[in-house]
Amino acid sequence: MWEDTYKRGKPIVFVYGQRPYTGGMCRGTELAMATMRAGAKRTVTVPPELGFGEAGYASRATRHAGDKDGVVPPNATLVYELSVERVSIPPS
Repeated sequence: MWEDTYKRGKPIVFVYGQRPYTGGMCRGTELAMATMRAGAKRTVTVPPELGFGEAGYASRATRHAGDKDGVVPPNATLVYELSVERVSIPPS
């Protein structure tokens, strides 16, 4: 499964620390992004225990991402190319 938010032209937006995420994000991506600043880019390898573990993950196409159908098999090691466009502090 490959999701390219660059090609789609729409980044994944999330509130750090709020789980579960949508869009195929996992704990490993959250940990990596915690060490990144706006404008940073990084390739991250996520082991199964920080990815989707024994359960794996099934994604479904949505109105915003019609080509997103796919399955991450159980115990998969994942590779992400991450970039942080902007960091905002949400209102409290």
